[in-house]
Amino acid sequence: MVIVFSCKEMNEKELLSRLKKTKKKLKNKNLISINNLSLKELNLVLDTAEIFREFIRTNSKKKLDLLEGKSVINLFFESSTRTRTSFELAAKILGADVVNISGEATTRKKKGESLVDVVRTLNAMHIDAVVIRDNHSGASDIVAREVGCAVINAGDGWHEHPSQALLDLLTIRGHKKFKNLKFTLVGDVLHSRVAGSLLRVLPRLGVKVTVCGPESFLPVKVEKFGVKKETNLEKSLNGADVIYALRVQTERAVRIGSSMNEYAKSYCITQEKLKLAKEDAIVMHAGPVIRERDLSTEVLDSPQCVVLEQVENGVAVRIALLYLLLAD
Repeated sequence: MVIVFSCKEMNEKELLSRLKKTKKKLKNKNLISINNLSLKELNLVLDTAEIFREFIRTNSKKKLDLLEGKSVINLFFESSTRTRTSFELAAKILGADVVNISGEATTRKKKGESLVDVVRTLNAMHIDAVVIRDNHSGASDIVAREVGCAVINAGDGWHEHPSQALLDLLTIRGHKKFKNLKFTLVGDVLHSRVAGSLLRVLPRLGVKVTVCGPESFLPVKVEKFGVKKETNLEKSLNGADVIYALRVQTERAVRIGSSMNEYAKSYCITQEKLKLAKEDAIVMHAGPVIRERDLSTEVLDSPQCVVLEQVENGVAVRIALLYLLLAD
């Protein structure tokens, strides 16, 4: 996937002018679930992200003072490359002060301090936002009840990853219309917080979703989200506009009945299988991609794959979120 950049530079004056035309605040001061955002607010975040994306694509300075004097804590109790880096870049581009705290370095991990006491301690330092990733579902909600600052859920257990869903929506919107879009979600749906947010938001936008994987990878009563369930990959890919592959969550002690090689034979998206989808279908993945298990190298490196575009949009979306939640 090659990202094409605009030649015309957007200066800070033009950026501020365009931002003034949007409403600057979100109703909820926290983003714990994608359902915290109304459809109008979803579009606000995406529109704002598009403005910031153009700025960071075209402006060599990439430094603003919109959050000057604000403090953002990235509190990650699980490893992360894309999410943590993009939140840090987003906060720094906006001019905020950023403190990164990794799980292994905290008193919670080393000395047994509770999550509640960790965040109460941080809150006493008069911070403005906490971006938290934790392996327990509901952890970000606990944090939000204990602090007075903004809280953004950067992934909690099997539950949700709302900012990932937002960047995915921005990516899809750049290629397709949501109404009646055929979207196929393939892989470990049950243990995926990415899926947790996508399943909550895509049907609200008129997207027709099919989840596909081994039966043990599909949530019980997943149809309650307004989606279809399928265990046969070929059937699920037929006529799809968007194919979204999910990584098998081995770090969450996932067990499958057959070997990983057998899983890959049945569910890896190959170039041959991709031909079953629409000719202009796009392929997505939240990363990290396990080549030849989630996506074949041929598909990952093909023009139809928009994985790197998702990464770029992740920075823009997280800039937009921090701006909309924290800017005065």
